[in-house]
Amino acid sequence: MRTDTDGVAAGNHGLNIRLLLSTLDSIPGLIVYWDSNLICQYANAAYQQWFGKPGHELFGIHIRDVLGPDVFKQNFPYMQRVLAGEAISFEREIRKPDGSRGVTIVNYNPDVDASGVVRGFSVLASDITELKRTQWDLEWSAKIVEASNKAILVTDELGRILSSNASCNRLAGYTGHELISLPIDQLGTADTGHLFEDLLSHVADSGTWSGEISIRTKDGTQILCDATLSIILGSERGDVARLVLELEDISGKVERDKELHRLSTRDALTDLDNRSSVERSMGDFLMDADGRNEPCAALFVDIDDLKSVNDTFGHEAGDNVLRHVAKSLKDCVRNCDIVARMGGDEFIVLLESPIDQKAAFEVANRILSAVRRPVEIDGQPSSQTVSVGIAARQPNGLNAEELLSLADSAMYDAKRAGKDRVHFMQA
Repeated sequence: MRTDTDGVAAGNHGLNIRLLLSTLDSIPGLIVYWDSNLICQYANAAYQQWFGKPGHELFGIHIRDVLGPDVFKQNFPYMQRVLAGEAISFEREIRKPDGSRGVTIVNYNPDVDASGVVRGFSVLASDITELKRTQWDLEWSAKIVEASNKAILVTDELGRILSSNASCNRLAGYTGHELISLPIDQLGTADTGHLFEDLLSHVADSGTWSGEISIRTKDGTQILCDATLSIILGSERGDVARLVLELEDISGKVERDKELHRLSTRDALTDLDNRSSVERSMGDFLMDADGRNEPCAALFVDIDDLKSVNDTFGHEAGDNVLRHVAKSLKDCVRNCDIVARMGGDEFIVLLESPIDQKAAFEVANRILSAVRRPVEIDGQPSSQTVSVGIAARQPNGLNAEELLSLADSAMYDAKRAGKDRVHFMQA
């Protein structure tokens, strides 16, 4: 006899079945059940949509007729294993209904009854194409970072190094994973001891920064680097989650730039300032004198008869004379004074203020005496002379070009008067 309780139980069972089927149909993954003879007993809405068949058409169909012979052949070994009672999980590259290629992760789970007999198996296939694409992108990004010539390291929000590429390890002098978990302050120099705090301060406003920093390598060497810094914010509160630092060793470039600058401003033979250098510095030189309201002076020095030395003994002998005169000039002036080779056999000396006529003559006469000291020419000691022209300048007087022209005229007056002497001109 059927009771009310039996009716309620049956109603509840039917409701539970409907809820279960509704839940399965709402799952985006492909769910299907195959019995032990590989006949379809159930397929959820996603499975029906994927294969373009409604449930009643899939019900009772053999798995080979659904998957096709090629996929069936690929998956059949897994079917044999799951029907033997083993849960299986594998990835499979597939062609989607729209023709594009994708990747699924497939789970076969055996349905075992109370007596241990496998009655069939359920399948859950999830589309992980986007996940795999992200994984591939990350793998390629990691390979690109690792292959980069720039040193790249990543820290956590506390400044602990999480990763570093091979270029970074070489730059810092560490091997393998030695840098991992070290505080980035380990790379700080005496000037950048709290390196992490300094880096955070740089990116506090914009989140990125570029500039120059010095780092300390494992053996204590300091290296100047061109740095690019950026932060990655956490997804929840927007706090700093990662700090990414790119470094490029520019110490060699800086030294090369210094050498190029030196070569562009120095005379290669005498290592004095060259013409372009002294012409650039004369403006500041005169401005300083005017600022102190004091006189200054320019000495134009020309080697007497250098051409005859070159013609008689060769240019190597002439070069020795030029170096001898350059050293004599440097020895006769103060550190604050400027000595330059203008080219050929001509030199200029700028005497910083305060300098009067008497003091300028004293410097010029010291130069005459110093140059007369013997210099070796063709293996024999030889005495050389110079002619010196002095141009004195009062505050806010001649400009640079006018001062040099006046000193040049005074020098030619000294030559015309017999050489090896000084001639003075006042503006």
